[in-house]
Amino acid sequence: MTSPDLEQKLLCSLLAESPVSAPFMEEVRAQFGQVDWHAFGALVERHRVAALVASGLEATPDIALPDNLQAGLVETREKNAQDYFRYVGLAAQLTGAFAKAGISCAVLKGIAVAERYYRHTCDREMIDVDILVDPSRYDEAEEIVRSLGFNRLYPRFDLTVKTRASFKRLHNAFTFFRREDGMQVDLHWRTVKNPALLPRLNDEWQNHLATTPAANRELPTLEAGAHALYIIVHGAKHAWVRLKWLADLDRVVRGLSAEERRSLIKASERNRMHRVVASSLALSFELLGTPLEGEFRDLVGKHSDAKLVKMQKAMIFGPLPGRHYNLGDAGQLIRRVRHSLALHKGDRYRRATVLREIARPEDLENVRIGPGALWSLPLISPFLALGRKINGSFTR
Repeated sequence: MTSPDLEQKLLCSLLAESPVSAPFMEEVRAQFGQVDWHAFGALVERHRVAALVASGLEATPDIALPDNLQAGLVETREKNAQDYFRYVGLAAQLTGAFAKAGISCAVLKGIAVAERYYRHTCDREMIDVDILVDPSRYDEAEEIVRSLGFNRLYPRFDLTVKTRASFKRLHNAFTFFRREDGMQVDLHWRTVKNPALLPRLNDEWQNHLATTPAANRELPTLEAGAHALYIIVHGAKHAWVRLKWLADLDRVVRGLSAEERRSLIKASERNRMHRVVASSLALSFELLGTPLEGEFRDLVGKHSDAKLVKMQKAMIFGPLPGRHYNLGDAGQLIRRVRHSLALHKGDRYRRATVLREIARPEDLENVRIGPGALWSLPLISPFLALGRKINGSFTR
C-alpha cells in the first residue's frame, strides 16, 4: 500500500471535524517546515476540498499556509457560498416541476448533505445537483429538464432506442448542462451504476422519502438512514479516491441520531452492505478521526475488512484512477477492477461489475448494440481503445 506522505497527512488533518485532535496532526506539526506547498495545493484540487481546508485552518491558527494558497482557498469558499444558493434554487425549481407532474424524486448528496451535516454549507463544493426520479417516468422528467434550457452533456452522442436502453443498463444517470449559466444536473434513474450493489434501495427508495430544508425551501430527499447508505456505497464504489466524499461520511456519521444510526444499519443489512459500511467507517476513523459509537463500533468490530480498507487507502494516496478504459492506464484499471470485485460477493455481482468496469458506455456511439448483447462490449472496448491509441499516434 502507498502510505500517506506529509502533505496527505496535513490534508486529512485539516479535513477532520476537529483538526486539532485529528489522527495525523501531531506528526504534521512536528514536520510542518518540510511541507511541499505545490504538492499540497495539487492535492487540495484533486480532492475538491479547498473550502473545507480553509475552514480547518480557522480551527488551527498555528498552521499557516503561504498567502497565495490561503487566498485561493478563501476565494473558493466564497464561490461555494454562491453556488450553494444557485443550486438550491435549481433543485427547488426541478423538484417542484417534477412534483407538479406527479413524478417522485429525491435530491442526493451535495445540497442535502451540506445543509444538514456541515457547519457551513459553503464548505461543501457544488458542481451539480443530483436528482433521482421514478425510473418509470424518466422520459417525462428528462423533458422537464430540457424545457428549462438544459442539453445533455453525457453521453454526447445521439442515442437510438436500442442504444439508449443499453446505456441505461450500464449507467445510472444522464448529465445535463445549461450553457447560459454553467449549471449542471445529473438526472438518475438508479442510485449507483451497478444495480447489484443497492438492489433493495433501488426498488424501495420511494418508500423512504423525506424533506430537507435548504435556504428557506423544502427539498425532497431520502430518509437519513437510506441516504447515509447511498452516500457510503457511492463513495466506496469509487474507493473514496476523492477525500471530499470521505469528509461527507465523517459529517454524516457525526450528525446521525441513535435512531438514524439504527436505520442505516437496518438498510445496510437489507442491501447486504454490512462489510462495505463497516470498512468505510473504519477508513474514516483512521484518516479523519470519525467517532464510532454504539452500533457503529459493534458493526466495525464484526464486519470491517482490513484488506478492503488497505486497497482503498492505496487508491486514495496513489495516482487518481482514470475514469474510462485507457490502455496507458492499465495498472490503475486493474486496481480499480480488483477493488470493485472485492466490494461484494456473488456471481451476479461479479458479472455486473466486470461489465461496468471494462465496457465504456461511450463506445455505444460506435457499436450500436442492444441490452441483450451487452456482454460483448467488455470484449470490444479494449480493441476500440487500442484503435484510438494507434490513431492518435498517427495524428500527432
